[in-house]
Amino acid sequence: DRLVPFLFREDPKADAVVSTLAEATAEGRRDAISHALRLPFEDHGGAWSDLLEDAVTVPMWVDWAALERAGQLFRRAGVAGGLVLGLRSLVFGYAAPAGNKPLALSGRLESFGARRLAATGRFTSAVCASGGMRVGAPGWSSTLRVRLMHAQVRRLISASARYDHVAWGRPINQHDMLSTILLFSTVFTEGLEMMGLR
Repeated sequence: DRLVPFLFREDPKADAVVSTLAEATAEGRRDAISHALRLPFEDHGGAWSDLLEDAVTVPMWVDWAALERAGQLFRRAGVAGGLVLGLRSLVFGYAAPAGNKPLALSGRLESFGARRLAATGRFTSAVCASGGMRVGAPGWSSTLRVRLMHAQVRRLISASARYDHVAWGRPINQHDMLSTILLFSTVFTEGLEMMGLR
């Protein structure tokens, strides 16, 4: 009962930014995003300012020491970690029918599977690098870019008559994001233990 509402919750701040870029070309969107994410941030006003202000605000519950220990585990796992991500975490994620509708409808999984796997690996490595999620660090910047990419995919899929919002929830919703976090943490560590890593 507590989780179901999150199937219909998206990322309003990223969605608002993407709406402002709706008329831009793909190259124009990339340039606007690259310019906006340069530190120190300029005051772009409106949706951009809301998103960036949110992104630089570190929640009180963040435990930097715990994040560092988790990153050390990921780095120590090395090749075994890559195998677990590719053969366990992502596979479990791809087995979720509703959560994978955006991938299926966008064609990203079928046409760009290898590229998507490599991009996921780079993203995870950046996030798990020492200090990777500190404001301005590569993992933090990548996370902002992923939020905006998800918002763009959501905008395109939401306009499609093929997507059933009632049956599947909103595309790339917060419930599915939480599930992904579990795949890259709990399912990941269980997989490492199965391979004999302490």
